[in-house]
Amino acid sequence: MGKQHSLAAVRQNERLVATLRPVPNGTVIAASSTVLSEMRPLTLTPRSDWEHGFARLDECGRVRDAIVMASLGWSSGDEVTFELGDERVVVKRGEGLHRIDGRGRLALPETIRKALGLGAGDGVLLSASPSDDLLVVVPARLCDLVVNQ
Repeated sequence: MGKQHSLAAVRQNERLVATLRPVPNGTVIAASSTVLSEMRPLTLTPRSDWEHGFARLDECGRVRDAIVMASLGWSSGDEVTFELGDERVVVKRGEGLHRIDGRGRLALPETIRKALGLGAGDGVLLSASPSDDLLVVVPARLCDLVVNQ
């Protein structure tokens, strides 16, 4: 009985993985009795110029995503400036009072954190535009607007 249960679980996992693969536009998908068949197939979209990552603020208001920072070419000691906008902050490399720390973390100033309603443990979306050499930090709660539409 245990082997049959395991075999059924493996087959279910195979169906799940097959369902999550992107399907080229125009492909017809056979009807299935599973809940996953109700999902729309993923469509392939052109590669974005933005690099996105997710981080949580530590107790000092620092965030880090190695892939995002590497895409910008920013490293420890680089000076940055902050520009507060509506529900986001734009970070630019250049002469400023703040620096990327020795571990590659960006410390959001307390005034910025308060303005965005961010505290320790809160998540942020980090979006880097390497061509513009800037980083946009958005509170994760705003992502709810995108996924709830």
